[in-house]
Amino acid sequence: MLRHEYGHAFAYWYPGLVRRSREFTEIFGNRYDSDIKSEYDPDEHLTPYAAKRPAEDFAESFMAFVKGKVSWSDLESPHVVSKDQVGKTAFQAYLRFIE
Repeated sequence: MLRHEYGHAFAYWYPGLVRRSREFTEIFGNRYDSDIKSEYDPDEHLTPYAAKRPAEDFAESFMAFVKGKVSWSDLESPHVVSKDQVGKTAFQAYLRFIE
């Protein structure tokens, strides 16, 4: 849970990178602070909670990265990160975003 909350803290402390970023909107489908909910899709969200809003999607993705489910080397090939490993095919875009 703390890893998830750290994702929110990261977004707070780096607003230009997360909360006000066009790249964020492209990757997560809407602005960080949007209240627009998505229907849960295991190909697009790590968890059902991630579908609640883009901020939660970011925090859940951040948590998975911090937990070590994906490494920087996973960015090399689009086939390295599978739904079995991470649960979200768009996770590579997220990693490029925070890189």
